Amino acid sequence: LKETDRYFFIPKIEADSMLKTAFYVELFGFFWINWFKIALGEILIAGAVCYWYFDQHRDERDGHYVKRSLKTNLTYHLGSVALGSFILACVTAVKWLLHFIQKRVA
Repeated sequence: LKETDRYFFIPKIEADSMLKTAFYVELFGFFWINWFKIALGEILIAGAVCYWYFDQHRDERDGHYVKRSLKTNLTYHLGSVALGSFILACVTAVKWLLHFIQKRVA
């Protein structure tokens, strides 16, 4: 090692097929969780706005619209959010794969 390498030593990791597979699974999981959080936030806001807009006695109530929307979404719509985010994660993974192939060919 040179004098400067002693302070900035970065070990080289040999990636076998198991490590590469684990990386791709984690990357797909990241895509899925990311889309799931985005979709859950959007459906939460949409539900709260619907509860607020269609409430005929909104002046008399305390207005826990977000809480009601969260309860309804977690009870009845969580599967739809998960399926939609899974489909979006698959599309995103294919998009990244095609982008990677395009970069390798060009």
